[in-house]
Amino acid sequence: METTIVRAGYADRHALQRYTTDGQPSTSTGADGDSFETRIVWDGPVLVFTLVEQEDGRTIHSAERWSVSEDGQTLKRDRRSSKAEGESVIVYQRVRG
Repeated sequence: METTIVRAGYADRHALQRYTTDGQPSTSTGADGDSFETRIVWDGPVLVFTLVEQEDGRTIHSAERWSVSEDGQTLKRDRRSSKAEGESVIVYQRVRG
């Protein structure tokens, strides 16, 4: 997965992570320099991420569940984190072009 963070007035930041879905840990560095250990497994049709992030001397634990709607048009990303914001849900809608 490759991510790019774009913010007005700042240089773009890039990160490249390589994952497997067999539960083996992968280590990566995020676009902001944080270190991540990620484990990913399938739980039926749901992709489950367990993350440990090292950020400014703190350890942050997170879990994500990615699921695709039955019609294949929506990707839902449920995230729970030990950070202050706690829980979030991000929904991506497929756009045909």
